[in-house]
Amino acid sequence: MRWHRKRVSGAGRPVAWMEVVGKDGERLNCFFSDLFGWETAEVAPGSHYGVMDASPHGIGGGIGPSQQGPGHVTFFGEVENLEATLRDVERLGGKRIAGPINFPDKRPSAGGRGSVNFAYFADPEGHVIGFVRASFESEGTHLSIETPEETIMTGQDYSASITANITAQEAAERINRVADWWTAGFTGASGKVGDAFTVRFDETIVDFAVEELFPARRIVWRVTDCNLHFVEDRKEWKGTRVIFDISADGAATTVTMTHAGLIPDVACYEVCRKGWDFCITESLQKLLMENQGLPDRGGRRQGANTAAKAVFGNHSSVIVARQDRDSICRFYCDVLGATITKAQDERDFVRLGENFYIVFMYGDVPDASEFVRTARSVWLEIKSDKVEEMRPKILDSGLVRKLEVPDPHLYFQAPGGQCWRLVGIDEDLSFYEGAEAGPDVARIKEALKKEAMK
Repeated sequence: MRWHRKRVSGAGRPVAWMEVVGKDGERLNCFFSDLFGWETAEVAPGSHYGVMDASPHGIGGGIGPSQQGPGHVTFFGEVENLEATLRDVERLGGKRIAGPINFPDKRPSAGGRGSVNFAYFADPEGHVIGFVRASFESEGTHLSIETPEETIMTGQDYSASITANITAQEAAERINRVADWWTAGFTGASGKVGDAFTVRFDETIVDFAVEELFPARRIVWRVTDCNLHFVEDRKEWKGTRVIFDISADGAATTVTMTHAGLIPDVACYEVCRKGWDFCITESLQKLLMENQGLPDRGGRRQGANTAAKAVFGNHSSVIVARQDRDSICRFYCDVLGATITKAQDERDFVRLGENFYIVFMYGDVPDASEFVRTARSVWLEIKSDKVEEMRPKILDSGLVRKLEVPDPHLYFQAPGGQCWRLVGIDEDLSFYEGAEAGPDVARIKEALKKEAMK
């Protein structure tokens, strides 16, 4: 019987690549190296996935661990358009498995440049087969190599690495739990190629498309649109890519995140660098190690929740011995990089970071008083959206000591001795930042002396 079909995208194209994957990628690489003399280069440290150049009479290929199931032996056809060919696969009764995927090319002939563009599909009987894109032909092979300008990394792109004692698969799964380490203002999906999602931080909105998802190895998100409200060009992220490279070494897995396109020359770099530092090296790191991250919770202020809520504020005060003034200024300013916004005889207003303020009030602190010794700890703020509900809730608990401080706010000493001030979330607190007259130091010190004598 002679089969005749109308030609579709990819028809008549050559076989350009082969792949062998199984349970033990390292063992497979050693086996075929010893058997056939194949020389493979690892695509990422600890990945155990090796790629090799074509021989004069054959094609190149890859050997490594399977990410799903027991493994497979397959081939890759060369096509002009991966996405169009995958649509043909689905139209003809096959199934898209993964891709299009963009991956660094580590073959010796590639010279460290370019990337491989490929995809996987299943034929109607479930056989796994691949495509590679025909965009560049290196000597002896038709493997697709592509170096589009928008994906080239300059070496200046923001990058951070973290390590945890989990598997590469677990790391990939936790990275995709975006709302658990980045922001609760997450909507959409990020589990497979083609998914789209949005992250929100107040007025800042960023839309992403999942461009690559190579399980346990690489994840790439492309920014399709954005509104960065804090810079003049609100589209600075558009077209950039957030890339996670994952590699395992024994029991440890390292994740390297690179934001390709976020370089020091762009206006938002410093703000974004600080944000990524926290999100990757603290929040995602904590999620990888403890399965619980530190995401931004701003997106969860929903009207359906009418219970009183409280968050930490950013204005603090502390009474310290007058003789410690010089060492305090040197430590906070010279060591921590804080700024003195206002200096007076009896106090210093200090800004730490972008918006955290501490007022150091100097006096003759009587060490004999247990309370005054306790009062040396920083007076932290609790911010509430419903102060009128939170105030009696705190006092009626029977666990705190109310402090009679000449200030319109509630001051109290919590179990363990820490002193707190209760304020409103949207309240104007510039009074504690050095605006106008500021707190009456003499009256506050007099009130604390009376508290110490109780």
